[in-house]
Amino acid sequence: AVELQGAEMAARSSLIKAEKALVAWALSIVPAGVRSTLAPAAETDRATRKKIIDLAMRLDASTVSRRAV
Repeated sequence: AVELQGAEMAARSSLIKAEKALVAWALSIVPAGVRSTLAPAAETDRATRKKIIDLAMRLDASTVSRRAV
């Protein structure tokens, strides 16, 4: 049970890191005005983070200029 708990905590930590990285990337490609509005909400509101992640996953990455990333 202890090993499973350790594995679960490690997986949860990895998931949180990946979520933060994806939100940061998604915010980095939107205009500054939108970013300034969404960034604080993304830090505190789970629904906002979920929506940002959902939209980022649906994004056709070929439409994002390399300069924006």
